[in-house]
Amino acid sequence: MPSRINVELTRGKRLVIVLLTFTIIISLMFITIRPQIQYSVDEIMQSPDDFENTEVFIRGEVMKNSIDYENMTFQLNGTNNYLIIDYSKSQKVRSGLVWDYSYLTTSWDIVG
Repeated sequence: MPSRINVELTRGKRLVIVLLTFTIIISLMFITIRPQIQYSVDEIMQSPDDFENTEVFIRGEVMKNSIDYENMTFQLNGTNNYLIIDYSKSQKVRSGLVWDYSYLTTSWDIVG
């Protein structure tokens, strides 16, 4: 029968291995994630030419009743400005959390 000291050392070693593995996995996750800078509608409208033909992460509020399913557009409001988002060239993707579909917006028109 193994002594109690050996069993505790073995458990301690296993715990250290699990914690190191967890730390390595979390570190690799943070290293490989590309940060996405979030811009507000108003920040984009200050110099819209700077964002032309670039991939942008936009923060704003969708105006109530502005979604036009026929033309595939909606209005995204900021504090002082707004954008008309055209998602007609987007890819339809299934959301993992909800049973509906969302769109990856790849094309948008600026109005303001």
